[in-house]
Amino acid sequence: MAGNPLVKYLPWMKQNAVSLYLGIGVFLFFYRQRLTSKTYKMVYSKNDFERRYHLEKLEEFLEK
Repeated sequence: MAGNPLVKYLPWMKQNAVSLYLGIGVFLFFYRQRLTSKTYKMVYSKNDFERRYHLEKLEEFLEK
């Protein structure tokens, strides 16, 4: 079996190149947005308790 096994798919890929490019681009855009939002939630939710605690302590100190 010599040759590239993708040869039978190349004509189809050439015909649908724009559709594939746009579809993959949209998919990757939303995938990246989802990962970014998860990262933001993980990083900041971990520190939220500490942030609230320090703000409460600061407010108590300022009231005294």
